[in-house]
Amino acid sequence: MKNLIALILSGLLWAGCATTYKGAVTITATVDAGMKGWAELSVSGKTTPALDAQVKQAHAKYRMACTAAANALVAYKAGGDQAHYVLLLEAARASAGDIFDLILPLFTGDKQLELETKLRTASTL
Repeated sequence: MKNLIALILSGLLWAGCATTYKGAVTITATVDAGMKGWAELSVSGKTTPALDAQVKQAHAKYRMACTAAANALVAYKAGGDQAHYVLLLEAARASAGDIFDLILPLFTGDKQLELETKLRTASTL
């Protein structure tokens, strides 16, 4: 019975780790897709220098949040605190939201819908 409980608990812990890891990967992929789309629009002259500066600043903030979350993930995997990692992952999600607040209005149609869907998915994991 003890072994069964231990097996169930380890399965739940593993599932929790997989969910938080998947959240980080989904956020990264979503931001990458958005930033690539923004870069294409910027290069083609469909943005303003002021907006480009805001996007770059928001992306720098996002990268710092991701670095902190990545370091917390390493610490968590080494036996550290999951709550600290989850808190920093949420900060990265919020920073991603700041980027999308700036760039989503630049997109139309299917591309905008695709990015909005990815962002919703990343926010719910």
